[in-house]
Amino acid sequence: MNTSLLETEVEVRRMSRAIEARVTANATPDEVAGCLREFGYVIIEGLAPETTRQAERELGPYFDRAPAGTGSFTGERTQRIARLVARSAACRELTLHPLVLEVVRQLFEGQCYHAQLTMTQAIRVLPGAAAQGLHRDDNVFPFLHPRPPSVLFGMWALSDFDADNGATRLIPGSHRWGDEEAPHQQLAIAAEMSPGSLLIWEGATYHGAGANRTSQRRTGALIGYSLGWLRQFENQYLAVPPELARTLSPVLQELIGYKNHGYLGTYEGIDARELLATPGVELPAPVDHFTPELETKRRERH
Repeated sequence: MNTSLLETEVEVRRMSRAIEARVTANATPDEVAGCLREFGYVIIEGLAPETTRQAERELGPYFDRAPAGTGSFTGERTQRIARLVARSAACRELTLHPLVLEVVRQLFEGQCYHAQLTMTQAIRVLPGAAAQGLHRDDNVFPFLHPRPPSVLFGMWALSDFDADNGATRLIPGSHRWGDEEAPHQQLAIAAEMSPGSLLIWEGATYHGAGANRTSQRRTGALIGYSLGWLRQFENQYLAVPPELARTLSPVLQELIGYKNHGYLGTYEGIDARELLATPGVELPAPVDHFTPELETKRRERH
């Protein structure tokens, strides 16, 4: 182990003893965002117990027929269900949790005009599942590290998460590492939490599902957000097509992507939301999407 990594390990262990990135459901957005900036993750205890119970009921029939994965990363003893916005009213509610949306806004401020929903996936780690490799979610983009956050993921606990049943493991502080630093298993901690709690991590934080050494299943709902100009992990326009998106709240429509980001994502030269409001619109008058407000935001970013 090189000197830099050894020093990092000592610092990580010192920080984890001094304070844990864990807050209550009454925490303010500033407190949650502060933990994310310092540690790269945060656990919010008991944030939505009733809604997560409903989500588990709604997703149960899908898990009953979902196959396990076919590789070490997706997990040969792990089930995954996508399209949560389309499949679960409770997951739609979790996606719109006001505390989460405000934290996302704060962390992305100055990098985009607005955030977007990038991925939804329910994950069940079955008994006997091996640990997933530690990885960064934002490595799907050609970014150098360290950098401001571009992706934020939240794992809602639909069951108990503990060190033995496959709880997500993270390396605190690793969101600040450069690309030359490699993750080491001994630096990872298990994000233990009860049903209804939420784990949020920054896209550059090294993490991965743990091994399930118990006879119990570990179930969570993964909901991720990204900068509004990035390619989404999950194709939301297939996952939530217009006929379904038309029935959703305006805020959720915008999060899915039915809102242009400046000139990105327009439809017939107009805001994509017009497609939902007026199906079949054709050859409308072009709209100037680069408004004075957006120009001000562009200057602020630079």
